[in-house]
Amino acid sequence: MTSLSALKPGFVSVSLADDMAVPVSRVPEAIKAFRAIAEKHDVIVATYGHASDGNLHAKMMVDPYDRDNWERAFKTVSEIFEACIELDGTVTGEHGVGIAKAIDFKKERVSNLKTYREIKTAMDPNNILNPGKTFDFEGDPLADLRYPVKD
Repeated sequence: MTSLSALKPGFVSVSLADDMAVPVSRVPEAIKAFRAIAEKHDVIVATYGHASDGNLHAKMMVDPYDRDNWERAFKTVSEIFEACIELDGTVTGEHGVGIAKAIDFKKERVSNLKTYREIKTAMDPNNILNPGKTFDFEGDPLADLRYPVKD
């Protein structure tokens, strides 16, 4: 969505809230909720996705050098993921979890984390595949971004 970047000079389009899903019947509610959350935090969010299966994407416009803007964006993401869960959806509808969704994924799947760890250990006993990601991530997603942020 490079056209989104044209909305605000100096800002970049990033996929922080991506690949979440809600039941198809709740897509309109999700889009309205995302808009309200974005307005609350003064962040630009463009929502799009696969309406036929409820899979949604939300690109955000952020100033890559403004820590406050990133922090507001991450609050927005967290609340968007909470809205998905409240609408009987999931934070991970299409792709993986990694770092960006790890905190919210753990909230959503708290009752399954032990099983996930057991599966990971069985398949990767030496923990060489994506160590420290998904349910083991305990860092600050903001600190691990590929974009520069002022301190």
